[in-house]
Amino acid sequence: MLPPPLTVLDKFVELLNNGTLLDNTVASVQRVLIGFVLGVLLAIPVGFLMGWYTIARGAVEPWVQFLRTIPPIALSPLVIIFMGIGELPKIFLIFLAVFLGSSIATFQGVRNVDVTLIKAAQVFGS
Repeated sequence: MLPPPLTVLDKFVELLNNGTLLDNTVASVQRVLIGFVLGVLLAIPVGFLMGWYTIARGAVEPWVQFLRTIPPIALSPLVIIFMGIGELPKIFLIFLAVFLGSSIATFQGVRNVDVTLIKAAQVFGS
């Protein structure tokens, strides 16, 4: 069922020598970085909005909580149907996973800040 370790090692060396392994690794890391950066850049402001304004929380949090319960990999068939096959759906799924987790984490962080610390910062002019 499984190839012998020497066969795997030979194939690894072959892919490393002809550049295929490096090209695929760079493409994967690039996808992850783009999805991560976009997800965090959008999630932080959304998390702050949900933490500061009850209207934003009421409008956004139910959707974030609903989508958070669905594993992003389970959405891949729908994403492929709507976005096709290529780089965009892969980046979108990574973005979605990062965005959902980061927005909830930011929201919880904003909501759990001690009021005494906020008042102390206001007294010091910050």
